[in-house]
Amino acid sequence: MRITKKDAADLDRFGCAFLPVQNLVCIRWPSSLQSAGSANIIVRLIHYPSTCGPFICLAFEISRTRALPQYCFFPFDLRSQVHTKFISALLQKGMIQLCFIRNSGQIQRIHELTSRQCAKMTELFATACDDATKFPDHKYDFDRAVTEFEQRSRLVDYFQYLLTDSEFQQVISLSHENAAKTTPEDRAEAASIKNELLELFGSQHKNFVRELTGKIPSIRRNLLFCLEMQKQFEGDYDGFANFLVAVIAGHAPKEDQQNLRAAIPFLGSVLSLIDHLTEDTGKDKQARDVEFRET
Repeated sequence: MRITKKDAADLDRFGCAFLPVQNLVCIRWPSSLQSAGSANIIVRLIHYPSTCGPFICLAFEISRTRALPQYCFFPFDLRSQVHTKFISALLQKGMIQLCFIRNSGQIQRIHELTSRQCAKMTELFATACDDATKFPDHKYDFDRAVTEFEQRSRLVDYFQYLLTDSEFQQVISLSHENAAKTTPEDRAEAASIKNELLELFGSQHKNFVRELTGKIPSIRRNLLFCLEMQKQFEGDYDGFANFLVAVIAGHAPKEDQQNLRAAIPFLGSVLSLIDHLTEDTGKDKQARDVEFRET
């Protein structure tokens, strides 16, 4: 396999390169090639709506060990027939041909996608292609769009998860094994609770749950920002107060400021309710502890 100067430059910049002649993605590997054959691979298809035009990335998290994953990505131009043809074929076949390279040699590996992954990626790819078609020709600049992505995005943010697919399958198997050890009465009670939960979230509030689920990544980022803000201003009330004034004055339009002011009483009620529930829970626990000691 011949690596051109452009391929080498892409490997230095992105950590991987697309080789259209071989129809594969080449990844620079820092460890032994043997470890690449058994490393865990997670793939993401990223649709980035840049101000210079939308494009997509194939991003990879490759882990020899859970503690030390390696990240790389390659951007694909949605106005390049070679690029879009490769992505289309990849999604149709449900697999990606990879080649891990090191000074000592190379090793090829095929990574298979699940049918669910393919369905979601196909939908995302169609949306991205539609956006690229609608984007004004005179504003489209693929190279600047990629640079914007590199400057504003952190690749690891696209790989937020607690369990890998294989680990989740282990959890499912273990749950069924544990359930099989319980009594028929316990399983019947669990089934009854399951029906009530599915009725509540699946039928009565299905639209709300779907909308909330879609907002979870944004909510998570906002909560993480709040945590970072708490660390930044811990013990510095005046600094936090001045920062809050600057954010509200400099970033929130007047209409949003009024909405924020109107939401303060509601927020106060929510916090009071949480305090009340927490207090009641604490009292119930104390009462149970006393009852346990007396018996």
